[in-house]
This record gives sequence, C-alpha cells and structure tokens, in this order.
Amino acid sequence: MKQINFRLSEEEYESLKLLAIHLNESVSNLSKRILLENLSEIRVRIALKAYQENKISLKRAWKLSGLSFPEFNKLLVENHIEPPIPEELDDKLIEIALDITEEDVFKREKK
Repeated sequence: MKQINFRLSEEEYESLKLLAIHLNESVSNLSKRILLENLSEIRVRIALKAYQENKISLKRAWKLSGLSFPEFNKLLVENHIEPPIPEELDDKLIEIALDITEEDVFKREKK
C-alpha cells in the first residue's frame, strides 16, 4: 500500500476538519474519499479532451476513462465529440457517397 502526503493551509484544513466532523469521519478518510471520487471525473475529462484533440486513440481514451465502452461512447455523443478524421479523408468519403447511385446499391446478381 502506498501513502500520499500533501500540505493544506490552516483554512483548508479547518474546512476539511469541520466537514469530517459533520460526516462523522476522520480527516484522512474524508480526504481519501474526496480524492478518489474526483479522480474518476478527472480521468474522464482528460480522456475526452485528449481524444478530441487527436492526442490518443479511441481505445486509449476509453481505457483511460475507466468507463465501460458503451458509457464512454455515450459521453462522446453527449459532448458532440466526433472521431478525428482527416479533412481529406472526410471529403473523399463524401465524394464517394455522392457518386453512389441507386443502381449501385440495388444491383442484382446476373445469372
């Protein structure tokens, strides 16, 4: 097990102590709980931002987030984050899609 030490101002410590007393918890347990609860939020924010900025792949972003894949995918949709597709590829895909005719889609196999 690892230990983390950090410094707080007197004012920060007193605020934390009052909250711990109110919640009937020790200051150290409350600090740990707050840290861990916020850590998952931070991981998700970092994963979304890194993916959006094309700094990491979808798989790495998903793993970093700590969420299930459907949960992560839902967040991508909710935050309007699209896959980072290069503009040239996007343009080419649109061009191909516009060139497809109804006959191309519904071709019947010749016997």
